[in-house]
Amino acid sequence: MFLYDINLLKTSSKKQLPLFFGAFLTNAKLQNLDLRYANFQGADLTGADLRGTDLRGANLENAILKHACYNNLTSFNQGFAPITARMKEVLNSRECFSARSR
Repeated sequence: MFLYDINLLKTSSKKQLPLFFGAFLTNAKLQNLDLRYANFQGADLTGADLRGTDLRGANLENAILKHACYNNLTSFNQGFAPITARMKEVLNSRECFSARSR
């Protein structure tokens, strides 16, 4: 809720993009959000929960995604390889949280 309150996270549109350039979002709970076209360039998303999140069109250039959780409902840009980014596919929240403790 905090990100909504300070206007960093809004319903995605090309007019009002969430800007997370270089943000420190380690272990952030970003599941089930519409983050299309968000700018995560250089952001640290280590251990972030991205399950069910729409990241199509998002800029993930140089983003750190180690142990970030995703599932079959997470949408990425065509050609993006979560395994190459060292992300972890999970089926439930318990597994996601265990990835964070490593």
